[in-house]
Amino acid sequence: PRYDLGAFLFANRNSDHAALQGNMSGAAVDLDDRLATTNLDLGFHYKVSPSSQIWFKAASFDSTDDIGGSLNAIPTTSGVTVRQPEFLLRHSFAAGAGHELTWGVEHATRGTSSQFYSETTPGFVVWQDYVYREETLDVYVADRWKVGSRLLVEAELAYQRQRRHAD
Repeated sequence: PRYDLGAFLFANRNSDHAALQGNMSGAAVDLDDRLATTNLDLGFHYKVSPSSQIWFKAASFDSTDDIGGSLNAIPTTSGVTVRQPEFLLRHSFAAGAGHELTWGVEHATRGTSSQFYSETTPGFVVWQDYVYREETLDVYVADRWKVGSRLLVEAELAYQRQRRHAD
């Protein structure tokens, strides 16, 4: 909206539907697959001064994949859901004597859950419920130092933490 303030929005929605029928690797297959994904990114940047800018971004990815039908005439269903929000903050600024410093923080979580159900024989059921969660945190600082007209030195220091949990 102004020279010192900017914004962006990116949104995408995709839906796919597939019918799988026939004989695959010796198995009779009659499945219906519905996949839906949504991406949403929203970002802002602000120029504190001509040589200092701050960026913020929030993003979300969501996906569902539902499959139902039969394998070798056995009723089968499967569902997978993924949710991944992300956040980013970054600041770049001139620090004098040819130095441009950038620091930032990025955080994301990814949650995946899946269920599988099948009646293998009358009275016997296979049920699987799986939940996976991953969390990442990145913190970094970087320096771009223009030593002369033909030499640019870059140094970066980063910390990354990843945590994963599955049930």
